[in-house]
Amino acid sequence: MLPEGMTAQLLDAVDACVLVLGTDLGVLQVNRPARNLFGEPDGRKCHELLRGTSEPCGDCPARDCMASGRSSRGTEIVRAGAGGGAELAVCASPLYDRDGALVGAVLTGRSEALHMAALKSELREREAFFQALFDEVPCFVSVQDPQLNVVQENRRFREQFRASGGGGRCFELYKHRREPCLACPVEATFKDGKSHQSEEAVTARDGTTLNTLVMTAPLLGADGEIEYVMEMSTDITELKRLQTQLQSLGMLVGEISHDIKGLLTGLDGGIYMVDTAMAKGDQERLALGWEMVRRNVERIRSLVLNILYYAKDREPDYRLCSPLKLAEEAMAPFEARAAESGIRLEQDLDPAAITLEADAKAVKALLTNLLENALHACLADAEKPEHRVGLRVAGEGDYVLFEISDNGVGMDREAREKAFAPFFSSKGADGTGLGLYIAKRIVSQHGGSITLDSELGRGTRFSVSIPKRPLSRQQDRAARIRPV
Repeated sequence: MLPEGMTAQLLDAVDACVLVLGTDLGVLQVNRPARNLFGEPDGRKCHELLRGTSEPCGDCPARDCMASGRSSRGTEIVRAGAGGGAELAVCASPLYDRDGALVGAVLTGRSEALHMAALKSELREREAFFQALFDEVPCFVSVQDPQLNVVQENRRFREQFRASGGGGRCFELYKHRREPCLACPVEATFKDGKSHQSEEAVTARDGTTLNTLVMTAPLLGADGEIEYVMEMSTDITELKRLQTQLQSLGMLVGEISHDIKGLLTGLDGGIYMVDTAMAKGDQERLALGWEMVRRNVERIRSLVLNILYYAKDREPDYRLCSPLKLAEEAMAPFEARAAESGIRLEQDLDPAAITLEADAKAVKALLTNLLENALHACLADAEKPEHRVGLRVAGEGDYVLFEISDNGVGMDREAREKAFAPFFSSKGADGTGLGLYIAKRIVSQHGGSITLDSELGRGTRFSVSIPKRPLSRQQDRAARIRPV
């Protein structure tokens, strides 16, 4: 005798409705096709389950077979699911126990209409199952046509990259670009039919930059030709973040070695001018040489501070300081360089911004990085007849606002979204890609915020808001003076 579980499996495998009935016509068991059509028995009688009637059928094959002990055939008009009826050809066979006693009947039935309904029901179940698998795969999955239109995507993709509606091409949704990426793995798969892999930096709809590992696979049509390509992108942002500081610093040293060499060369030139000016008593040459030394020392200091801020987590050294003085000190090293390049420096200092409890060195490094970025944006712009860099300081309630603006080259959307990412630079060989990353990190350490407003060809404005007092101390003070 077969085990009970295997018996149920065999019943489910029968391509027809099977109902096991007791002598009182109560439904004891149904197989999967019958369950899909009529639901669970829940203690109902055969006529209640099949027809929805309270009285037995007049020509019931099940009663006939149990009365005669022989199989009985007939036709039943049944009600499938919640809707319309269908004609079902049924066959009832008596069911005996081991002792030969009649214990019920087995009723089998089939019709093309119900068979199709059962197949559709099973298809819906399978579709729901595979859709759930598709949606819950722990990566972003999209299916793309030869024009790189996203024709289907899973839930994780929609949540991260689609604002609303459907459609759109992958480079628009992933990177907000206007044209395909230069090395597109999906296009490569359409060309050679092979799977391709790449690492991509993409932007979620909330502006977050994600690092992804991309793999592609061809999807063939009925003719054996590639009809679509499936792209699977795994979020490896956390893996990237967890790379050791030693590896990051090694890459950084490689990228800035030529800058250090240039700075040392500038120092050598300044020292030579100072030495020869002192020997000749040439005060004008001495002043020029000393300015070269001072400017290169300031650049080395800024570079070293950026490396230290990147390499080591440190708590701010909070002290009372003057925001206005910090702004003036940050602007001073750029005055000569701006004058030489014909860039106008503007300051708008609000006397109400008297004090700030912050890490003065960190805030100065923050302003220096933003001013350096603004100056470079102007130097890189050959379209405008004149350029300006502005620094505004204002007191706004419990916060001090630092605003650095320029009318330089500006940034496109892709550059804006990646501006604060480490090692991203639009300066080519002149940038380390750390300045804006360090600036945002300093602002975050102080419990403040930094926003970027930029348009290609028009210029850029950074707005930094820092609490006048550390937020933790404000909360402690509020707790001390809270009314009892």
